[in-house]
Amino acid sequence: MKMKKESLVFDLKKNYLNMIEKSVGSSLYQNDWFINSKGESIDLCQNGRFSCAYFVSVVLHRFNLIDTIYVNVDSLERALRNCGWVLEEDPQGTENRGPVVIWEPRLGRDSKMHRHMGFWMGYGTCVSNDPEGNTPILHDPFFRDGFFDYDFRPIEKIYTHPLLIS
Repeated sequence: MKMKKESLVFDLKKNYLNMIEKSVGSSLYQNDWFINSKGESIDLCQNGRFSCAYFVSVVLHRFNLIDTIYVNVDSLERALRNCGWVLEEDPQGTENRGPVVIWEPRLGRDSKMHRHMGFWMGYGTCVSNDPEGNTPILHDPFFRDGFFDYDFRPIEKIYTHPLLIS
């Protein structure tokens, strides 16, 4: 008796959310090496200190939700808009899992203002890179859980993609 081949369809959202969740604690996103004009290797992520956009873009690029990998929040935000991501009308009210979150700028250890980005995971949680621990962590969306050196960080924007809306 001949068996019928089963047709399989890639489950984009389940794989996408799985990758984000399993990234927590991973050192995979700490480095992105480039060679400068002097021929020297430089790590644009500075061993995880500036890895938030890199982490987000690696995940998005893996699922063809953006065009390439980025290490800068502003550049990645432009790419989101150019690749079909749309701004949420009510950023604080979404329980849809997987949107990209951008937080308001804060003064960094380098005395410069830095925006931050990560993923909205629903149920009052986000995943983003911890610049102190240098790996992605699961945390409160407003950083009220003591992982960072401030008590509250407002969300600036949340972007979602039509392929991720459940």
